[in-house]
Amino acid sequence: MMHREFSQADTYVNLQLRKQTCRESAVHDYRTAFEYCRDVIRDYTQEHFIAIYLDNQLHPICWRELNIGDGKTCNVDTLTLVQTALLCGAEQVIVLHNHPSGQIVPSPADYRFTDTCYEHLEWLNIELVDSIIVGDWQNPEAFYSFYRDDNRPHSKYTLQRKREETAAL
Repeated sequence: MMHREFSQADTYVNLQLRKQTCRESAVHDYRTAFEYCRDVIRDYTQEHFIAIYLDNQLHPICWRELNIGDGKTCNVDTLTLVQTALLCGAEQVIVLHNHPSGQIVPSPADYRFTDTCYEHLEWLNIELVDSIIVGDWQNPEAFYSFYRDDNRPHSKYTLQRKREETAAL
């Protein structure tokens, strides 16, 4: 069985990104994540998948483009997501990808991927703050936030919202 390893160059790049971005303002929800990434993705014809790695106060440590797909799909290896989180010392992560079609309705693959990310990060005590689908980068309302919009009864986000509502009472 072949094992994947991070090279010293990967570690160096991520640590440099930490030094460059640690003074940025917090990325605390779907709106600020959208704003943070809007300038990162300039190509609207392909699907891009990005992870924003955050410290415990939701300040960006670094971001990483995990993959660029075609106009319809983008396969992402969750191992890369988790490895980068560990390398840069992230305590929280937001994942974000665009749908070049402009449709923000999650596909079954989007649901599966979000659930897998949540579970893999949770195992390491790293919180997946949100998973966001962007339909149109020019329209700040054209996105789907799993935290805000996912109403599946078994969804980790639905359970998290219920816990937060109960704690607020």
